[in-house]
Amino acid sequence: MEVLETLLENSREMLKMVKKLGDISEELTEETLPKYGPLLGEVAKFLADKAINHLANEEAAFFPVLGAALGKNDLIPTLLKEHREIYQAFNSFIRGVKEESPADIAAAVVKIVRLLPSHLKHEADELYPQAKEKLDKEDWEEIKKRLRA
Repeated sequence: MEVLETLLENSREMLKMVKKLGDISEELTEETLPKYGPLLGEVAKFLADKAINHLANEEAAFFPVLGAALGKNDLIPTLLKEHREIYQAFNSFIRGVKEESPADIAAAVVKIVRLLPSHLKHEADELYPQAKEKLDKEDWEEIKKRLRA
């Protein structure tokens, strides 16, 4: 179940980044952009390098195996829908940082701060407990194999 621990650790890291964004979200303007530029760059790099990878790994390895174990269920389709919304918010944020557009950054921050914590809570409260309950050793090995591919 080390896969689950890695996913949980990634979730904790994402929540830390969301907190940083939430702390400055009210203050983002054309004038404050230089002040927050380094933090925004750090968050954009984190989203591009780690957070998007976390979502992609869930979709490529974790969701298919757990979905097969759960059978007909709304959980995975709901989480995939949430992923699409989160991807859009992440990409808007990254684009806003690259283009130095405070309005685009601020709009994306509002979406990220709204979407990501509830999504991660959804996973922690429903997805991961079901994975612990339903997946056997072979399933976890299949997930690891898919992650290495």
